[in-house]
Amino acid sequence: MSAALAVYRAAAGAAHAIGLTRLALRGKGDERRERLGDIPEGGSPAPVWIHAASLGETAAAAALIRELRAGNEGGRAPRIALSATTRAGRERAMTLNPEVGPFFLPLDAPRVVRLALDRLEPRALVLLETELWPSLLSELAAREIPWGVASARLSERGTRRMRLAGGLYARLLREATAIGARSEEAARHYIERGARPDAVRVTGDLKTSLEVPEFETPPPGVFRWIAACTRPGEEVILLEATDTLAASLGAGETWIAPRHADRFEEVAALLRRTGRPWRRWRDAPRPEHAATWTNVLVDEMGVLGEAYRRTSCAFVGGSLVPLGGHNPLEAAAAGRAVFTGPHVENCAEAVARLVAGGAARQIASGAEL
Repeated sequence: MSAALAVYRAAAGAAHAIGLTRLALRGKGDERRERLGDIPEGGSPAPVWIHAASLGETAAAAALIRELRAGNEGGRAPRIALSATTRAGRERAMTLNPEVGPFFLPLDAPRVVRLALDRLEPRALVLLETELWPSLLSELAAREIPWGVASARLSERGTRRMRLAGGLYARLLREATAIGARSEEAARHYIERGARPDAVRVTGDLKTSLEVPEFETPPPGVFRWIAACTRPGEEVILLEATDTLAASLGAGETWIAPRHADRFEEVAALLRRTGRPWRRWRDAPRPEHAATWTNVLVDEMGVLGEAYRRTSCAFVGGSLVPLGGHNPLEAAAAGRAVFTGPHVENCAEAVARLVAGGAARQIASGAEL
């Protein structure tokens, strides 16, 4: 075992111990068991394991699963096992009806990984986008289980992390059977970090394969827009932008959909403190809301597609603050004009394509929005 992998495992072990303690204290026993490798058994025939970290990657997984099931011959489509890192991703993954799971990705510790692989016994693993877990990939190589990355990308932060890890990721990437890169730039980054050139192909972004629903025209006379996937620090900026809209247009609605469910009550408390009219996603509008501007807290996961289709245009968050941005393609697929902030390193190519096509606009501040 390399020194870099030994250091990684020691650091990961400490982090995992803290995380498991938190899960136990919060009463999330089911999640804790899956994190410790007690995942469903794979059964026969052995499944293809697909891992999608969170909501965005689950959209990509949906496109991949659809193609795998449609491309089979004689009814021999592979059985799918599906995992996620976040609770929101796992909830969304349930709608994809995998044959095994969905389940939480086990912790990246050797003993846990071995237990999980003993139970699942996958024929292959497909990781979405950037999910490179050293202990898991090392154990796959030891068992000669092929693995690859679909819709592969590397952020600037991910590239820096790989450099700091020395030769650890180079050794892991050499074992990849196939890497389907989003772009020529992503393909180059993977090869520079150690992937074999013959294993890397530019296959595009799976999120561009989203199923596009029928366009829905918003109700006449109602201006309603959504601030989606918002992160800490953005809601205040967006509420100030809303005040400008309200002064100009009078009545209307701003829908705010935080990226993570554990921030719903935090944003609700912010709305209460500001004294602005507001309601929750499933609450019926009150009569006084018709004459004023109302903020709507979208406090439910898995409804973003519906929310996009019921609003006039969309701001996609994580981009007014330096967090890399969230992918705007789901909003575009709903037929909505898209706005993003300046920080879109995680989805730069998608934003650039939408901007070039006149479907999106980048803004630098809440005032410009």
